Amino acid sequence: MTEKVTFERSVNSLIEDSLRLLYMSKKSHDHDDSQLFARSSGIYTMLLLESVANICVEHIDFERSVYKEVDRLPVIAKFDFYLRLKMGKEGLSRGDSAVQSMQEVKALRDGMVHPKVQKFVWIVHDEETQSMTSQAELTAHLKVAKDLRFWEFEQALEIMKAVHGFLNNFFLQRCGYLPKESSALLLSEEKVPSIHDDLEPTMFLLECREELEAWGVKLEYLCGDYKVA
Repeated sequence: MTEKVTFERSVNSLIEDSLRLLYMSKKSHDHDDSQLFARSSGIYTMLLLESVANICVEHIDFERSVYKEVDRLPVIAKFDFYLRLKMGKEGLSRGDSAVQSMQEVKALRDGMVHPKVQKFVWIVHDEETQSMTSQAELTAHLKVAKDLRFWEFEQALEIMKAVHGFLNNFFLQRCGYLPKESSALLLSEEKVPSIHDDLEPTMFLLECREELEAWGVKLEYLCGDYKVA
């Protein structure tokens, strides 16, 4: 009997869970359930961004003491650090719209992890029944409600489009990787992730790819030329 050791990262589960929950939000006929699924999908997508940033730091393969220091960097700074140190390229411009959108994603994630009091202005439509509505405050670039309770399918999809669009551009354009290399890196089961691993995306992701790309979710950096068998 032999023993094989692999190092599992959360990318696959975060992607698949976010996609399944997005579909559940789209198909649900119960509004409360649809919002619940949309919130959950958006949260998993936000966590995906952080997970991928950590893989980039792992790929640089620092000694442990240095890794702990770099691991404390903000998410966008990790991507910037990777471009400069690992790829020897120009870093990310904080004024770029895609980068600003990712900063909004990070702020939404922080608001979820460290919730703070929020001010609401209610419009009272009927004094007797106390029927009221409130308008959600939106982020500047993504136009997503800052309060997760307002999220619908459309907001979860907007977050997914933005995150995968950023990652698609980051790996294929900024880093210059081939799709099979970026896919290998993110799905790697090695202790130090490698762009040379021979790992294919899951069948579920490949089956969803066409519909997701029609929705504007860019997946070339994960799926590349892989097709459903």
